[in-house]
Amino acid sequence: MKRILIVDDEKEICDVLVELFSPDYETAAAYNGIEALKLVTAQLPDLVVADFKMPLLDGISLIERIVRLPDSEDMKFILISGFLENAILKEWKNSIPGRDVRCFQKPVDMAKMEEAVKKLLYD
Repeated sequence: MKRILIVDDEKEICDVLVELFSPDYETAAAYNGIEALKLVTAQLPDLVVADFKMPLLDGISLIERIVRLPDSEDMKFILISGFLENAILKEWKNSIPGRDVRCFQKPVDMAKMEEAVKKLLYD
């Protein structure tokens, strides 16, 4: 079963996403980037869904650290944010060559996110 790590400092958002994905995927949640980094090294998820703005380590910095870890080559990413402009997201995504990173603006369309997760994990 594919593994998804949900990372958001808002527990309610983590709960909603875990509930959405847990029927079809093994899911785990972290409430900040530091906690997420520990879970990534321990569990090696197939997909990390991270909020942009979090305390201790934001979503972009988290993904930048993960891509430098051994055994993370096949890991996929979704970044969610209510704060970033599309131009900034595109520029940042281009700074991580060869990695598939999808970005969603809040509020997230859950049907579109489910579709993106399936494409990322199975295409």
